[in-house]
Amino acid sequence: MDAAHIHLMLNHVPVLGAVFGAVLLGVGLLRRDESWQRIALWTLLVTGVASVVVYLTGEPAEELVEGAAGFSHDAVERHEEIAAWAMYTGGAVGAAALGAIGWFRSRSLPRGLMTGIFALNLALVGVMAWTANSGGKVSHPELRGETTPEARSSASYGGEARAE
Repeated sequence: MDAAHIHLMLNHVPVLGAVFGAVLLGVGLLRRDESWQRIALWTLLVTGVASVVVYLTGEPAEELVEGAAGFSHDAVERHEEIAAWAMYTGGAVGAAALGAIGWFRSRSLPRGLMTGIFALNLALVGVMAWTANSGGKVSHPELRGETTPEARSSASYGGEARAE
C-alpha cells in the first residue's frame, strides 16, 4: 500500500466526519444532551486527525500520478492550497474537541464552548466541501470543463460514438 492508496482511502473521512460531527453536535445542542455532544467531540477528534493524515499523504500521492492521462498540474496545485486550509481548520476543530474531552471529562460541557466548536465545525464543513470539489477536479477532467458534451456522451458508451 502506498501514499496514493492511503490518500484515496481516507480522503472522505474528514469530509464526512465534519458533516456527521455537525449533525451530532447540532442535535446535542438543541436537545441539551451531553451524550450526543460527547459523541460529536470524539467524531471531531477523529476528523481532525484524519485531516492531517490525508493532507500529509497528498504530496506523495501527487508524485505517483504525475504524468497520468487526464492529470492537471494546475488542478493539483489549487487542490493542495485549499487542502492546507482544510488541514488547519480540521486540526483546530480536532484540538478543540480533544481539549473539551480532556478538560471536561468529569464535568459538564459549557454551552458556550460547545457552541463555539459547533461554529468552527460549520466552517470546517464548508472548507471540506471546497477541498473535496477541488480534489475531484484533479483526476476528473469532466469536472474541470475540459471535455465537450459530445466527448462525455461518447465516453459513457464505452468510447464509441452512439448512432442516432
